[in-house]
Amino acid sequence: MKRILTFFITISLVFSTAFSQEYQEVLKQIFLDAEYFLMDESYADALVEYQKLLPRGYENNANINYRIGECYLNIPGEKAKAIPYLEKAITNVTPKYKEGIFKETKAPYDAWLYLGNGYRITNQLDKAVQAYQKYKELLKDDKSEMSKYADQQIIACNNAKKAQENPVYLIQNNLGEVINTQFSDFNPVVSADENVMVFL
Repeated sequence: MKRILTFFITISLVFSTAFSQEYQEVLKQIFLDAEYFLMDESYADALVEYQKLLPRGYENNANINYRIGECYLNIPGEKAKAIPYLEKAITNVTPKYKEGIFKETKAPYDAWLYLGNGYRITNQLDKAVQAYQKYKELLKDDKSEMSKYADQQIIACNNAKKAQENPVYLIQNNLGEVINTQFSDFNPVVSADENVMVFL
């Protein structure tokens, strides 16, 4: 009887291990598909794939949260949704981040930069400055291009705060059919010689 019981336990363990390995391979393929879409800048498609991993035990995985945040930041109208994912991602960052590796559980320092961008876009300017400063602190290289980029974003946030403290009021005048159309004519850009005006 003990031999039969041992046999069934052994068979169960073998099937369980095989199933577990097969399941991990399926999850890995989902991740690799998402990485491919991300590399191709198909952010909406990548997002769908990354989100498939969350309910399968990856809701606290900093790398998956980082990637989801990155996708949302690159999808028009969805940028604010990046923030909670990036806030999770920054809890576990590493300078030795391995991009494209399914077993990677940490996020790169760039998660702080992206979080700063998310805060800036949603007008949380003080939080954005703090995130950019943390990113620079982690880089430990004030002369790098990325550190200089973070400095530019900090300046932009500070300028935006000053502009909000001193709003400029304007009066819009329709300039007639020569200039205005039936469309929303805003964001005019004038050429250097002031002979051409284009609306963006």
